[in-house]
Amino acid sequence: MVYPLPIFPPFTAGALYILSRDIVHLVAGVKGQRLFVKNEDQNLGLWLFPFNILPIHDRRIQQIDVCENDMIAKHFGDFEEPDAIGGTMYDMLDNLRQGRKMCHGFKTTVCAMCYPCHGKANHWKDWGFDCDSRKGVTLLNLPQLTVME
Repeated sequence: MVYPLPIFPPFTAGALYILSRDIVHLVAGVKGQRLFVKNEDQNLGLWLFPFNILPIHDRRIQQIDVCENDMIAKHFGDFEEPDAIGGTMYDMLDNLRQGRKMCHGFKTTVCAMCYPCHGKANHWKDWGFDCDSRKGVTLLNLPQLTVME
């Protein structure tokens, strides 16, 4: 990716983000050219950065294919993948309606990002990530960044 700035601003992973009306008007009201990258969630981070508006991290919003019983939003993966957690949001809703835990019947052996991983098959730090309550998910070992022209 050709990216002309020396830093890549924080952004929300596209599973869920909420914007207030004033933020929408702020972003939509910018005149002139915009920098675009591949994904809409990363674009939003780029567009909010000049206004010093940073995302607020909430571990209960998960982008990876995991299931934790206190999640409020998640990205559902490709169920053709052998390791996919399976099921849909309707299955989760049915679990709650039936008085079961939300993740009943889903694969729960994988640890979600920023969650405690006791008794799980993995730890997100093994994937090279770190977690901060304010900054959210970051890389454990940041690569040396250089400006591309």
